[in-house]
Amino acid sequence: MQFKTVIPAYNCEEWIARAIDSTKGDVIVVDDCSTDSTWDIICSYKIEKIRNNKRIGSGLANIIKGIDLISDNEDDIIVTLDGDDYLTGDAYDVLSEAYKEDIWMTYGSFLPLSGKFKNTCWPLDCARYVQEIGIYAYANLTPATYRKSGLWVTSHLRTFKRWLFDMIKDEDLRDIDGEYYKVAWDYAFMYPMIEMAGKHVKYIDKVIYKYNDLNPNCDGKIKTDEQVRIGKMIQEKECYGELDGHIL
Repeated sequence: MQFKTVIPAYNCEEWIARAIDSTKGDVIVVDDCSTDSTWDIICSYKIEKIRNNKRIGSGLANIIKGIDLISDNEDDIIVTLDGDDYLTGDAYDVLSEAYKEDIWMTYGSFLPLSGKFKNTCWPLDCARYVQEIGIYAYANLTPATYRKSGLWVTSHLRTFKRWLFDMIKDEDLRDIDGEYYKVAWDYAFMYPMIEMAGKHVKYIDKVIYKYNDLNPNCDGKIKTDEQVRIGKMIQEKECYGELDGHIL
């Protein structure tokens, strides 16, 4: 079982060392042409690293680049970690236990550093959505019905088999201009993998991911109208079918 951790980073000099220090095994950091000292800090570590020549502005594009550079085995387990977040000390142990089963991907759970809200990840069959007025709505979802529900409950910690990620159509990861999504990009790859994995998806209840909502400069930390618009576009795309097994 090989974990390959991919960290997209941009202007997170205050937090990138903590993120790297929280990882184990093979790790790559993809720096999106940071303008602060993020890259210098990354270079102080003996890990795989790459820096874009110019800003891409897409966490998804940087994750794809990192996967291609660090993973050479279709059974590698990809772990995604934002450059300003970090993992708990037992994160990889928890993941190792999860993947002892016939699991192709995992998600959840996380806690924000601000403490302003609680974890928003749930098992699909008892998914909950926290509305603005503080009331929970419940839905009995399956991987096949999740995308069309309008809910989003499958966030950090996102991990998956490399071969499953490779099954996603490249065009489904790109916007109408042909560029990799810059916002709501986790929708673009999580929905297809969940739909294909079906019963091979595991929700991890234990908190092993710390989400830095205190960083005002990190892309994607604040929910914008653009994120909502793109998210709805992705939700309206055709669902993937459940796979019978690992397809080479």
